Amino acid sequence: MAGDDLPSNVTAPRPIQKRKRPQDNAARANKSARTSTPNAYARRTPPPEPKPIDPEQEDNDGDQSPPRKLKRPGAGARVAREQRQAAEAVRHRREEDQRRQAQEERQRSGADLVAEHYNAVPQLGREWRKTDSQIKGLRNLNNWIKSTLIQKFARPETIPQHGYLVLDMACGKGGDLGKWSKASPPPGLYVGCDIADVSIEQARGRWAETRRKVMDAEFYVQDTFGRPLFEVPIVRQVGFNPNCGPGNGIIQGGMPTGGFDVVSMMFALHYSFEREDLARGMLKNVAGALKKGGRFIGCMPNSDVISATVKRSLQAEAPGTTPARKSATPARTAEADA
Repeated sequence: MAGDDLPSNVTAPRPIQKRKRPQDNAARANKSARTSTPNAYARRTPPPEPKPIDPEQEDNDGDQSPPRKLKRPGAGARVAREQRQAAEAVRHRREEDQRRQAQEERQRSGADLVAEHYNAVPQLGREWRKTDSQIKGLRNLNNWIKSTLIQKFARPETIPQHGYLVLDMACGKGGDLGKWSKASPPPGLYVGCDIADVSIEQARGRWAETRRKVMDAEFYVQDTFGRPLFEVPIVRQVGFNPNCGPGNGIIQGGMPTGGFDVVSMMFALHYSFEREDLARGMLKNVAGALKKGGRFIGCMPNSDVISATVKRSLQAEAPGTTPARKSATPARTAEADA
């Protein structure tokens, strides 16, 4: 081409070449760090060098832990069953303890109510009881009943040389001391127990004021239904057999070691029927304190007669009704006969 030809006096231009800079390894690494993706493991601590191999340990190579115990098939189920049974036993014991504590609390609460009631009754003297008491007729009847029982049934068939021994399990304020002193013959020792501490103090004061003492008398604060009588020192000294009386559904035997000739409970027997355990406790104390051939005397109100009398009184007070015929015994009904 005509344009490609240059004059002879003009030199052709040389191609421009870039100069390459010398790069060492450090520079190359810095460049790579700036341009490429950072390595996550670049700054990680290098792993430790492996420990030298011990020839002796190499010979004993293997698991050094103790061998695992072989388990029989179903052992896990057996262990779980034993654990459940142990937990059930602990729960039953805990429930039994709670039940026993609740029963003791109920027993103490009932006994405390009885004690508080009789402790609150003031001591007004014999003259007031004979003249001003609103129930003096009932008092006279009760005293006659108790005197008759003592005179007719308290005397043992064989009287010991030192005199017979009497245990009153509900002596109250000592109202029967005069009746026992007039017995024929009077006892050699009279032991009175009652749950009301104020009543026991009044009984001791009444006995201290007695001029002519024909017997020995001792008084103790004791729950004769809910607590065993061998807790009383004089009862242990005279003799008490804890194996007598009703037990767990059976009559427990054993050689009788009770030492009292007569056990008395006047107008207090019905208090023991609040609960079955109190009734059983009362019978155990009576049987344990009596000697072989001893006698148990007592009396209590007839709930049937009282209930029938109250019903007749209510019917008589009701308007437009005819009072029922008075009777000493309650009328029998078809339900009662059934």
